[in-house]
Amino acid sequence: MKKPCSVNVPIAVIFIFMMLLSTNEVGIKVVEGKLCHYRSQKWTGPCVLGHDCHKSCLGQGFAGGQCHGLRHLCYCYKNC
Repeated sequence: MKKPCSVNVPIAVIFIFMMLLSTNEVGIKVVEGKLCHYRSQKWTGPCVLGHDCHKSCLGQGFAGGQCHGLRHLCYCYKNC
């Protein structure tokens, strides 16, 4: 009776590993670009809750917003 070939196991493992690596290339690719920020023109008063600033910036046509700085100002973001 012949012994099973032990060379097939490492080849199979390498093949599966290569298949897993190649599947990552099929997904959606996100390109990170430069993000520009602008002080919100409609926000008044101190920016305490980032969620409210974010919603305000969305209403102004930006991609989002966040509170920043010691003066707690609302800044809106969009891709440059």
